[in-house]
Amino acid sequence: MDKQQFNKPIFKHDCDKCEFIEGFMLEEKRFDLYRCESDSPGISYIARYSHRGGDYWSMPWNILKYLNAEGYTLLLSEVQKRAKLREKK
Repeated sequence: MDKQQFNKPIFKHDCDKCEFIEGFMLEEKRFDLYRCESDSPGISYIARYSHRGGDYWSMPWNILKYLNAEGYTLLLSEVQKRAKLREKK
């Protein structure tokens, strides 16, 4: 069940520019995935893993889409895969 998806966020996220994409499990840890569109740096992807303000991972789409994520962290690979699916829409 590592790849189980969820359709509602469980962690508090206070950015009104962010759009919740999906929740997912990775190595027994829950992540809420957001897509944020702002003036700078443009589109970013955010994976939040708790209610605490600094408990998240993020990367601009302009960098994420070009990375060869294989061999990096599982989280980076998973977010890149999900972001690429989202950006094709």
